[in-house]
Amino acid sequence: MTTPAEYLHLATRYERAARQAADPAARRQLETVAETYLTLAKSLAVLERSTEVVEEAKRTQKR
Repeated sequence: MTTPAEYLHLATRYERAARQAADPAARRQLETVAETYLTLAKSLAVLERSTEVVEEAKRTQKR
């Protein structure tokens, strides 16, 4: 599974490519891909944290 850090790295690479793109259409596409990877990074981080909270709640209920 891809980690939030890996998605963030990909977002950074596409942001950099977008800044260097001469063609406006290509720049917009690259920016969209970068935003998508950033969203994935944030979403996965939240999901991982939520999973930790749920697991902790389950452990607490068993006591």
